[in-house]
Amino acid sequence: MTRFKIFLVCILHLGVLLTPAWAIELVVWKAHDHVPEMILPKLDHESPEQAVRRYLKFLNENPDMIKMMNRDRFTVDSLQIQSVKNFDVKRVEKSFDPTFLFIANHFDDLKPNDDRIANFFPVMKKKGAHPFLLPVSADGGLSAEDAQDYRRLVGDTFDVLFGMGGDDVHPKTYRQRITFAHIQDLNITRDQSEILLIQEYMQRQKGVYYGICRGAQICAVARGEQLVQDLKDEQGVTKPHKSAIHEVDLKKSDDNLIRAFVGDKDQIGIQSYHHQAVKPREGMHLDIVASADEGRNFVVEGYQFKNGLGLAFQFHPELLPEDKDNLAIMQGMVDYAAYVKKQKLLNQNCTGLIKGFINAR
Repeated sequence: MTRFKIFLVCILHLGVLLTPAWAIELVVWKAHDHVPEMILPKLDHESPEQAVRRYLKFLNENPDMIKMMNRDRFTVDSLQIQSVKNFDVKRVEKSFDPTFLFIANHFDDLKPNDDRIANFFPVMKKKGAHPFLLPVSADGGLSAEDAQDYRRLVGDTFDVLFGMGGDDVHPKTYRQRITFAHIQDLNITRDQSEILLIQEYMQRQKGVYYGICRGAQICAVARGEQLVQDLKDEQGVTKPHKSAIHEVDLKKSDDNLIRAFVGDKDQIGIQSYHHQAVKPREGMHLDIVASADEGRNFVVEGYQFKNGLGLAFQFHPELLPEDKDNLAIMQGMVDYAAYVKKQKLLNQNCTGLIKGFINAR
């Protein structure tokens, strides 16, 4: 072998040594005609189909997933591989339209014609957004290193990470023992998966996090905050929240996104469906921008990030789509995400995002 050939062989081997053992890509998986396109991580030695089958194998073997599937009357066999292809990251990067990634937190989200998916996706699409669904614990079956690479890729790719309503967050994740949380619905595997993803997404600061109900609670937990496990039994709240329509007060300030969405109103009517909430405290790293009542009946109904890259509600605007204010909130989330993306694509100064958005409306 000539010296030149030996040199080439050495360079090739060095390249292999310097390349990570597994590179992560994203695939788009379509399971049924009436289920949204879903996103899954793919290892570089896998085909897109193998990535889906690895995830399905995880669902069939993980005790927490099996328990939740039994509760939701769901089986892995109901998930097909109608189509699966590589996700076009470059298309997302070049478009001014925001791409949303909704986090599924129970298996009803993966069923055909799911009601709450139907409440979100059409509104978002009509405003120009491109919504995708992230299956429950999508990092299942990955090593810790590969799972971290997957979370980084999601953080760099999607303009919005969206946490939906759902089950109670496991108290273990916010350093409490189980007191009033609904123990039958707790799922530590799912919750830890979501928390790690949200934390990485916030750390990368490439897009906007939105949360509704559980999505607001688990984001607060990811930021080190705690939850009230039951508003009535723990805090003594006497007003109904489990299933009620009531008013919330909007904080008077020049950088309140919710006020910007609904036309600078002091109050709006909302649909409430929860028994837990974010526990308020002095020195929170979140701006409380919506609340209900006072004293022991005080409930955090909305907060936003101080850097402008997050907004979360305890209430459900998607359940009142015919109400002008609640529809305006959902539409406003798309508008704000598009504004933030445009600022970043144009390499504009991203400080004061909320005030810039409000002034531009």
